[in-house]
Parts: sequence; C-alpha cells; structure tokens
Amino acid sequence: MTDAEYDFIVVGGGTAGCCIAGRLAENPNVSILVIEAGADNPMDHDKIRIPGAGFGLIETGHDWAYESTMVDRDDCRRYEKNTRGRGATFHDEQTAMDLDPEVVGTRGPLDLMPAISIPLAGPLRTAWEDRVAKYRGVRTNSTVYLEGKSNITIKSRRRSKKIIIEDGIAVGVQVQSTNGLETYRAKYEVIVSQGVYESPKLLMHSGIGPQQELRKHGIDCIGDSYHVGKNLIDHPVFPHVVRVKDGNSIDAFIRPGPQHDKAVKQHTESRTGPLCSRLLEIAAFPHIADRLKVCREWREESQRRGHDPLSPSGQPHFELDFIPAFAKPFLPHVQHPPSRHYLTVVVDLLRPFSRGEVMLRSNDPLDDPAINENFLAHPLDIIGLREGIRFTDELLRRGEGMKQIVQEDYPEPLPLNSDEQMHEVILKRVTTGYHPCGTCRLGKNIDEGVVNGNLKVYGVKKLRVIDASIDPVIPDCRPQQVVHMTAEKGSDMIKREYPSLYPELASQNGASTNYERKLSKNMHDMMNLTNDNK
Repeated sequence: MTDAEYDFIVVGGGTAGCCIAGRLAENPNVSILVIEAGADNPMDHDKIRIPGAGFGLIETGHDWAYESTMVDRDDCRRYEKNTRGRGATFHDEQTAMDLDPEVVGTRGPLDLMPAISIPLAGPLRTAWEDRVAKYRGVRTNSTVYLEGKSNITIKSRRRSKKIIIEDGIAVGVQVQSTNGLETYRAKYEVIVSQGVYESPKLLMHSGIGPQQELRKHGIDCIGDSYHVGKNLIDHPVFPHVVRVKDGNSIDAFIRPGPQHDKAVKQHTESRTGPLCSRLLEIAAFPHIADRLKVCREWREESQRRGHDPLSPSGQPHFELDFIPAFAKPFLPHVQHPPSRHYLTVVVDLLRPFSRGEVMLRSNDPLDDPAINENFLAHPLDIIGLREGIRFTDELLRRGEGMKQIVQEDYPEPLPLNSDEQMHEVILKRVTTGYHPCGTCRLGKNIDEGVVNGNLKVYGVKKLRVIDASIDPVIPDCRPQQVVHMTAEKGSDMIKREYPSLYPELASQNGASTNYERKLSKNMHDMMNLTNDNK
C-alpha cells in the first residue's frame, strides 16, 4: 500500500490512545491516525455494550487470551491465562492530589456515577460495618473521547508490526491488515499506547530493547534499552467463591438461557434491568496489620525496613471486590456451575513485591509476547494474600447480614487452619488482577527506564510511550485512572512542543494551571518512586 501521512499516529485505541487522539484532535486542522486491533464498531456487540454481559467476552474473538509461562515453586507448578482488562477506581496515597475543584471538574468526557443497587449490596454493607467500618463508594464510567472529531482516522482490525525508524527518528508505523502490509507515516510523532504487553513487544520488534533479547531473535538493535519488557508488576488476586442463598446474585442473568435472553432484550430496549450491573459493584479496602503481626516473616521485614513492607505509606493492604456472581474471568480453569447462586470476592494484594517480564516469543511481530507474571516469587506476597483471604472469610462467615446468606465454599472448602495447605491452594488459584504495568517504565535515564519525564523513548526521537506500561510502581488500586492522568498530561506535553499547532497552550507563556502543576509533580514523583522489593 502507498504510504499515507498523518500529523500524529497513535498506535492503540484503548484508554490512553483514545484520550490522546481526542485531545490532539482539538485542533481540527491536525490529522490523527489511530491504529487499533479491535472491532470496527465495538458497541454493536452485546457483550461489549452491555455492562453485565462482560464476562461473556472470555475466550471469544475479543479476548487476547494471553498466556503466561510456567512458574516454578517448591510445592506447585501452575499455568495461568491472562487477558486484557479494564479497571474503574484509583487510590494512591503517594501520588494522590488534594481535592481541588479545578482538578475534579465537571466538564470532562468521563462521568462519575453512584453504584447501582444489587441483591447483595445491603448484606455486604451491613457485614462490612459490623466487622470493620462504614463504607461508601462510587464507580466511574468511561465515555468516548473521539466523538465529533472528523480529523481522526481509525484503522481497525490492524496489528502493528514495527515502528519505522530512520536516522534515529520515528517516522511511521508498519501494520498488518486483512489486505496485507500497510505503511503509515507521521509528520510529527508516533505515540505507542498498546498496553503493558504489546507496547514493549512493538518496541523490541522495532529494534528498541535489551540487546541480548533482540539478537536472540535476529532483530537489529537500534537502541539498547535494557528495561524494555522488564519490571512487569500486577496485582495478584485470589478469587474466594461462596455459594449464597438463591435470589442473592445475578448468576441467572449471566448464564445462557431464557432469563439471560430476557435481560439482554430489556437492556437493549430500555437500558434497564439486571445487566446494567457493572458486575463489580462494591469494593472495600482493609488494612490488616494486626493480623500480619503474627507472621514472623512480616515482623522481621518490618523491623529491617522500619515500616510495614506491604503498606509503606499506611495505605490499605488489599482491595476486596465483591462480584454478585460466579466470576469466570478470575477462575478460568474452574467449571462454571450450571445452577445455584454465587458470590465472588476477589482478594487483591495492592503492593506486591514480585516482578515479572515480557519477552519476545519469536521474530514474528504477530506472535503473542512471552509473558512471565512471576506471581508470588517473594514470600511476603503469599503470606499477605493468605491473611487477606482469612480476613475475607471471616467477614463473610461472621459479618452480620452476610452470615445469614453465605452457605459453602466453591469449588471446595478452603483449608483455613493450615498455612501450608493454604499456600498450596493459593498457588493453584492465584491469577491476574488485570492491572499490569511497568514494562516501559519511567526513569531518569536509560539505565533506569525506557522513557523520560516527557514520555519520550530514550535513544529515538519523535517517539513516545503513553499507557500503563510507563508506571514504575503499581497503583494501590486499578491503574485506569492513572492511565487517564498520564494520557491527559502526555497530550499536553505534545501540544506544548508544537506551539504552531496548539497556540492556546503556547499563549500561556509558560504559565500552568494548578491542575497541570499537580500532574507535573505526580509525574516527577513517579520517576523517583520504586516499589522497594530488595
């Protein structure tokens, strides 16, 4: 295909990519190309459009179905599937901004909504208040950044193969479509926003990455950048499933059958009904230092560091996600029960120590990357997760409101009274929290990271990475809000570099709003943060 040129090329149409494209397209005379592997119009698909139907995307053509490598442990070998996921909330006391009307705003493209009612909401809140403390929550809902932007061209169902680099400058992207190989050129910049697994893979196939890894696959090294693909961090989670009394979940509306079909029809016609549920309806954030103090390993590490190793700034140890159904995405190898009603509590360790990596599987850019999540490599991670599960079970079994509803564990009882047996169960069932980050991390120089404070890739001009892969530390909750912040800040960085295209920023003569100053401080803080796992 003959080369087509755009002012900016954004590779990846996810959370970050759509934000960047939408912001850059605010000048109607600037042309933006978004390259996306997904469907032409995702909102035409019920399982994407309808919130409560989302579990049905697993093992379909919309599921990347990434697989991680085998992980060796002393007492277990396990195999885990990972898929691309999205989150909804964020809390990080190390980088949080103070409440500020200018920061919060009301005119952005993202809506904040109160959580809707579900059958288990009342008992869950009652149990939490009975066993811990009061709870109040909200959830967020994303809207499209690209609406009304005729200067954005979206090329869907295309897989990126490599970034075209000439004389150390990124000038375009080569992609594979159903019609063959296509090449697009960028007048100003190429922005990579393909996510934590695909962004480092694209860099490596373009010749940017650890020299030894590139040589192994016969790829010419344009930029020897050791940290590309390293520092993979994810929240390890344990899905604690219990059967509940009938009528206290939405399982009947998720399973294939007449009730599911009726609920889909209701949502399609009126945007009402049980499938309006976002599935994850309630979240709690416990701090369980009193429980961890009984663990020798935790006490020794706390003494050595001078602070709680799993809560260095006093943040919660866990996020507990309450899903009023059997949550298949977190139990890919457990048979979906054909009947009855269930509650899944996802126990999410917020500050894990273990680090994995993303490598190349071959020299074919269309092959999936080789992913090693390396969950629970550090002994404190499994200890923390173990105590979080015990805390959760007590909440369910003894909490007023829940203890009257919860029946038995699924698929088998948890061996709560044995540390060793609990470790075996955790190793078999632990899975991704769908919150990976870190594989193109921010760093002060190429010896510490992949991109600099302006999100530019070290060693190559006119190339940036803007997505969750740049986060050097994992947020204490879902990374999506951090991705929005990074994309907004990254868009402003790009605009400031091209004053002829975006004079509204240049006219400020270097002045910045309180919002921008706080975002800049957060970006600077991120460059100085590391999860201390030494």
